[in-house]
Amino acid sequence: MSEGFKLNIRLDDAAFRATADIAKYDKATQDKIKAAIADGIKTVYEEAVNRAPKRTGAFIKGIKMEVKGAHGVVKSTSPLSYVIEYGSGPRMASPLHAKAMLINGDFVRGHVMSMVQERPFMRPAAEAGKPKIEAAVKEAIEK
Repeated sequence: MSEGFKLNIRLDDAAFRATADIAKYDKATQDKIKAAIADGIKTVYEEAVNRAPKRTGAFIKGIKMEVKGAHGVVKSTSPLSYVIEYGSGPRMASPLHAKAMLINGDFVRGHVMSMVQERPFMRPAAEAGKPKIEAAVKEAIEK
C-alpha cells in the first residue's frame, strides 16, 4: 500500500532558473517571486481539493500544501491517493475465511477479478496551476 505521493511540476526554463537562482535578484523581486509561487501553489491546492473524491471527506483532509521560500509542494498523504490518481491493474479477490464475499450487495463465491479505474485529481490540478505560476514568475522578473 502506498503512503501518499507528491507530483512534481516541471516549470518552463525561465521560471525554473528564477526560482533556482533567486539570490541574484533584489529583495523586492525575490518577494514578488515568492508571492507568485505561493499564489500558484494555493491554486494547485484548491484545484486538487475540488477534484478529489469527496465520499467521506477524509481523503481531502490528507491533501496538504507547503510553501518554503521560492518552492512549494502540494501532496496527498492518504495511502489510497496513488491508486485513485493512477488506477490499478487487474487484481484477484477471494474470501479468506468464508465461502463467499459480499460485493456491492451481492454474495460472490470463488475468485473475482476487479480493477480500480483512474480518477486523476493531482495531475489536472498541477496542469491548471502551472501556467499561472510561470506567468506570475515571468512578470515578477521583468518588472
